[in-house]
Amino acid sequence: MVNGKSSAPYFRSVSLLIWIGSIFLFALLHFASYNQKAMPDQYMGPVGTFYRWLAYEHPWGTRIVYQVVLVIHLIGALYTLHLTNRYGITDTVTKMKWFLQSLVCGFSSWTMLKKHFEKRAE
Repeated sequence: MVNGKSSAPYFRSVSLLIWIGSIFLFALLHFASYNQKAMPDQYMGPVGTFYRWLAYEHPWGTRIVYQVVLVIHLIGALYTLHLTNRYGITDTVTKMKWFLQSLVCGFSSWTMLKKHFEKRAE
């Protein structure tokens, strides 16, 4: 609860561009780390050149970066669960939406949640 007001059902999605970009970059890092041959990099233009650089010239560094990004996104998603509890969101489905969105989209998701409730508290 914020200022005595319940905020149980509040959920707002980040933009479609952020969703697509996040999923694309996760896929790019995943394939560059674990299954380099799965991406048709010869048809990807400049992104294919970057992909080949990641996958074939720096495979260990790419794998480390990918794993660190996964951990950071998981920590951010857990922080989002903390924020939902702090702001009085009690609906489990809404909490899971925030968690999953933060897991995929990261910083942009939990900052949106935080801004909404800080604005309401003013």
